[in-house]
Amino acid sequence: MPDDLSHQSLRELLAIHVAVLEEIQARGLSRTRGSLVGELAEHIAVTAYGGELVTAGLKSTDLIDGCGRTIQVKARALKPGVNRIYAFSSFDFEILVAVMFDLDTFEIQWARELTSADASEIARFRVPSNDYAIATGKVKRAGIDITAKLRAAYTLMDGEQGTLV
Repeated sequence: MPDDLSHQSLRELLAIHVAVLEEIQARGLSRTRGSLVGELAEHIAVTAYGGELVTAGLKSTDLIDGCGRTIQVKARALKPGVNRIYAFSSFDFEILVAVMFDLDTFEIQWARELTSADASEIARFRVPSNDYAIATGKVKRAGIDITAKLRAAYTLMDGEQGTLV
């Protein structure tokens, strides 16, 4: 566990933050320095399902698994019991892997696998943003529970250094 950070200045905290992001990127877990939660979930999914990550920023597909299926990975880090949404521009993927991390510990609370049809069935269209949304609570009750599978992949990754894929 890191030392007490309460005595660090804002600039010192930001420098630590940047150093941590750089180390995570150096280990191959971040390609864009965008959503660390999302990129972590993508690497966990590729470790669990095999295959490879697609070009960063490609809509609707994050990886092609070992069976050739297109997989969209959605992740959130929230306090236990808090619900938000997963947003989608389309359902042009075969499998949705949804992961919920505990905001304080980054442990996987739950993970689900849904088909594109399952996901679109529980989604609602949002006119102002021209996209689809699924409440995390709905996803948690849908599809197949893959929590153990993703936790095992996460454990395998934990402590590994260097590029994972």
